[in-house]
Amino acid sequence: MPVDHPRRRALQAAASGLLLAGCAGLPGSPGRPASGLSPALAAQQQRLADALAGTPVQVQARGPVLRVRVPLRHAHAPGQTAVKPPLQAVLEQLAIGFKPHAAVSEVLVRAPADAGLRGTAAASQAAERVERIREQLLRRGIESGRVRAAGAAEGEAVELLLRDRP
Repeated sequence: MPVDHPRRRALQAAASGLLLAGCAGLPGSPGRPASGLSPALAAQQQRLADALAGTPVQVQARGPVLRVRVPLRHAHAPGQTAVKPPLQAVLEQLAIGFKPHAAVSEVLVRAPADAGLRGTAAASQAAERVERIREQLLRRGIESGRVRAAGAAEGEAVELLLRDRP
């Protein structure tokens, strides 16, 4: 019969604790939903999906990132950088759910240029659109350090990427 030493019990307890702590970050584990999102982002995903149901806005988990896609036609008029009312409504909903978790999350913003633009004109328009979106989020009470420009989006949609802040 093996002897039960206090040192052995302590090592077993430490190993069990490390195993549980390591599993908490894995998708489907108690600390992280099956989607791969943190509990705060999973709650934001559910809230946004409910608030934006019936709209063309896509709310999707991509690993540890929550991606919100707003079709360009609902975000900006052709040739313009001003934020259209449908995108403003999405930004309002995003801000409502983001603020309670702002200390641990951030928003990355990507916007496309109009399809006919190329080169520096496309890059300039995309950057200006990102800045207009960023300004809207700041006006809604999200701190500037929590909203980052992530460049031009590919395709025909504005992308808002929510992630846990490293």
